[in-house]
Amino acid sequence: MVKVRRYTPNDAPKIDEIYQRCHGHFNLPIIKHSLGMPIVEKDGEIIAFGAFQLIPEVIMVADNHRPKREQVEALTELLGIAEMLAKLHDFTEYYAFPDTSKFGDILKKHYGFEDCKPVLIKKVEG
Repeated sequence: MVKVRRYTPNDAPKIDEIYQRCHGHFNLPIIKHSLGMPIVEKDGEIIAFGAFQLIPEVIMVADNHRPKREQVEALTELLGIAEMLAKLHDFTEYYAFPDTSKFGDILKKHYGFEDCKPVLIKKVEG
């Protein structure tokens, strides 16, 4: 039978070992950005670790009736502030979910965004 408990710092070496052996291709969570981190054990051995981690998302709403030059200037300012806030709160990345592929291409070409696939979403029922 499995047992679920909270993560403690003593779990770090075992989590690191499992991560390196099985999953070294994605980032481990940042503890201070996680709301909860469960450990799953069986017979006293850690068999899984999870994290409910907050990820920063930049949301930008611009008046598309304004001249393109103004829109670009506003976007540049907003993204500069996003960068500053990410650093201030020790985030090493932030996300944008553009509503069109054209806007996504602009973010990649001019602002250094990269594709992040796959991204999945799970809706939580009320």
